[in-house]
Amino acid sequence: MSKKSKNLLRIYNRLKRGPVNIEVIKQWANSHDLNISERTLYRYLDELEDIVQHNEKLIITEGEKNKKTWKI
Repeated sequence: MSKKSKNLLRIYNRLKRGPVNIEVIKQWANSHDLNISERTLYRYLDELEDIVQHNEKLIITEGEKNKKTWKI
């Protein structure tokens, strides 16, 4: 499995535990030794939108100042 695939899987599993915003996911990634830039996290989150399982959906909500929150 490629590094990107492993990272996507780990982020997917994190999203299943509850909603996150970009700050939370960055802190989580850093604490789990995922050296991923913020921009790459956004790319991964965009990719996950297309590949979540059929009975699941990646929900993106926008709050104040266009602050996004992701959850499955």
